Amino acid sequence: PLATLNELSRVCMPQGAILLRDLRRPSRFLFPLHAWWFGRHYSGLMNQLYQQSLGASYSQDELEELLLHSHLSGAKVFQTGLTHIGIQRSAKTTYARTSQL
Repeated sequence: PLATLNELSRVCMPQGAILLRDLRRPSRFLFPLHAWWFGRHYSGLMNQLYQQSLGASYSQDELEELLLHSHLSGAKVFQTGLTHIGIQRSAKTTYARTSQL
C-alpha cells in the first residue's frame, strides 16, 4: 500500500486531485455487529467475500499512519458514514485573469 501511494504521488501532478475510497474496518469489538448489519443483504459467497474484504480493510488510524509515511502531500483521510474511508486531495487550480476588450 505504501508503494502504491508513493506511485500516485509520482504520477499525479502536484496540483492534481486524488480520491481513493474503500471499506472502513470497524473496531474488533464492533466487527461482528458491523459485518452482520451492513452485510445482512448478502448470502453465501457474497457474504464471505464481504467479510473478508471488511477484515482486510484499514481503520482510520492505520490509514492516517500510512499516509503520514507516504510521499503524498496535501492529502487527508476522510470517513463517509460508518462504512467507508479514503484519502482525498483537492485539485489546486490557479486561474489567470484575462481581460476582454
